[in-house]
Amino acid sequence: MKYLLLLIITASGTLLYQQQPRDHAPVSHYAELIERVKVGSVSQDEVKQGVKLLAEDFCNDDEFQQTTGSNTQECLQKLASYDAMCTKRIFADAPQDYEEKQQIAQFAKRYTHCVDTL
Repeated sequence: MKYLLLLIITASGTLLYQQQPRDHAPVSHYAELIERVKVGSVSQDEVKQGVKLLAEDFCNDDEFQQTTGSNTQECLQKLASYDAMCTKRIFADAPQDYEEKQQIAQFAKRYTHCVDTL
């Protein structure tokens, strides 16, 4: 009888653990965000963080900035100036969870164009 009770408690605990929302560590790079979405869904906050990191990467690429006629400092200033406005505009009607990398890529493209890092 006590083994049955132990089995029920273990099964219940496992089921509850699996149904809990998973808190992810903050995204540290856009590529990490893409890897996460291959395994499961990612939240809108993670996507916002990831696309901002992508824009920062574009700004910090000196060679890329030279080809666009800009420089790192100007690009980072534009990013800081436009970030709040673009985030609000781009993600206003966006889903709360993303399950495909194409969805994320679409929002990343819109965001980087809005903050003028491309």
